[in-house]
Amino acid sequence: MRIESLNEEHAHLFRNIRLQAFREAPEVFGSSYEEELKLSEDKIAQKYAALFTSYEDNFILGAFDEADCLIGVAGFYREPRAKNRHKAVIWGMYVVPESRNQGIAKLLLQVILERARRLQDIRQINLAVTSGNTFAKRLYLSMGFQVYGVEEDALQVNGQFLDEDLMVLRLDK
Repeated sequence: MRIESLNEEHAHLFRNIRLQAFREAPEVFGSSYEEELKLSEDKIAQKYAALFTSYEDNFILGAFDEADCLIGVAGFYREPRAKNRHKAVIWGMYVVPESRNQGIAKLLLQVILERARRLQDIRQINLAVTSGNTFAKRLYLSMGFQVYGVEEDALQVNGQFLDEDLMVLRLDK
């Protein structure tokens, strides 16, 4: 298995894994299968262009298996405004079901954190996780993230409202 930054050439793979994620786990993501399905590969490439360019501050990582299949993804972006540039966000973490429980999510997170720690002036990394997603929360807690708040009714999925735990990893401590 290898971890690498995704680029424009990976747009179709990224779109496919996102569609799978939204279909399989709609309660975990802010976007929906139906919304993403409407986007062409060109629109996906355009939407994520800044992330696909693999800048240090903004990137999408992909985990590839031995057969070169994309089996996991996670995104990272640094807040662009001057007053918020000390913060970054992890988003879109997903591993395909048949590749779970092999440490792939943890490896993706470790690579993101290694890259983030090399960035100048990053003091904290934020993420949001559906409150009922105990596996993901356990992983984030094991990596040093802490819950600092809960957004009630953060997502509405199939008429049901879901809370999100807001988590932070402080790099300055």
